[in-house]
Amino acid sequence: MDKPILDPAFVRAMGRVLSRAELGDAAAQRFIGVRFYWGAGLPQDYTEAAKWLGNAAHLGDADAQALLGSAYRSGRGVPSDYVEAAKWLGKAAEQGIEDAWQALSRLYATGKGVPTEYVQAYKWISLWYSTGQRFIPRLDALSPNGIAKLMTPEQIAQADALVLDWKPVRIMDRYKAESLTAMCQDKDLSMLGVSINTSEAKEI
Repeated sequence: MDKPILDPAFVRAMGRVLSRAELGDAAAQRFIGVRFYWGAGLPQDYTEAAKWLGNAAHLGDADAQALLGSAYRSGRGVPSDYVEAAKWLGKAAEQGIEDAWQALSRLYATGKGVPTEYVQAYKWISLWYSTGQRFIPRLDALSPNGIAKLMTPEQIAQADALVLDWKPVRIMDRYKAESLTAMCQDKDLSMLGVSINTSEAKEI
């Protein structure tokens, strides 16, 4: 079977993103990792995806951390490892990645990768529902009300206080904004839609 003919501008654009990624640009690394993960513009390759997402995650990219955590949870491109999943989902959650809140809550509620801790499970799932998420009946046991049934009144009060006091700790916003701005100003790169939003980097 003949290989598809790629648009020269597309090839040129991907080459530039790859160059930025190889120089340590976290936004470019995450961009490549996401596209390998979903097979969007690049062949789907979970191993390559995990490599690039891991590079970006170690540099503090929250979206990369979220998808890397999901990869460890599902065993896509890396060995299935709930401890690693919890670590990276936790980092993403602390930076404000909303779907990481739900995934992390599940891990705390079920004791996968972390000790079972209902206060933390309640906190993260409460934050997730506070964004306007639709209630899913089949997940009732993992909803705030479902988890609260396993908690003491004191634990619920503690978790509620944590929810009220919680603020994201963003460590990449300025760097990411500067990187994406530079990438979008490149005529070839703009065709790739480099300023991907967080929903494209989530499979939680």
